[in-house]
Amino acid sequence: MATAPDAPSLAIQQGSLRSSMLSSYAYDPLTRVLTLDFENGRTYDYHNVSQEEVDALEAAPSPGRYFLANLKGRG
Repeated sequence: MATAPDAPSLAIQQGSLRSSMLSSYAYDPLTRVLTLDFENGRTYDYHNVSQEEVDALEAAPSPGRYFLANLKGRG
């Protein structure tokens, strides 16, 4: 089955973050689960996270502040 050329990718996204609090992330767009790896070695899952929120986390001047203001408490 072919997908449209402009269809969003459903592959798991992974990346590192420029933050003293967060080290990296993985995002599954099918389940809308964002997994965050913290600098202290802990890993947490956050549910019902949109692609737009992941994009904003990546682009934020301070990913840690974005996390605290928008994602913390959704684990």
